Amino acid sequence: MSQTLSKINSSIVEEISTLRNEPDWLKQYRKNSLSIYETLPIETSPLYNKYTDAKKMDPQQVSFAPSTTNTIPKLLQKRLHELENQTCIILIGSNIHKINISDDLKV
Repeated sequence: MSQTLSKINSSIVEEISTLRNEPDWLKQYRKNSLSIYETLPIETSPLYNKYTDAKKMDPQQVSFAPSTTNTIPKLLQKRLHELENQTCIILIGSNIHKINISDDLKV
């Protein structure tokens, strides 16, 4: 599932929540947060706009795709193999793929 940034709506929140087996209270919290966000005016303050290029972003070119632990991009597979015995925490998307801490660092 991949959705462009401008297409995120309540049904997408529902779908993502279902895919992640989230509890109902969290799904409802996300839906409420989205509805509040949708009522907010577009930011026009120069204090904010001075430090962002958000106006230059085309929302149709930004996509949201929730990752799963079994989805590892091919371009990362070689690097992940190189890090196999290294001290590292590897995060792919929003999922922790691997935590490897050497024995001398463990408490």
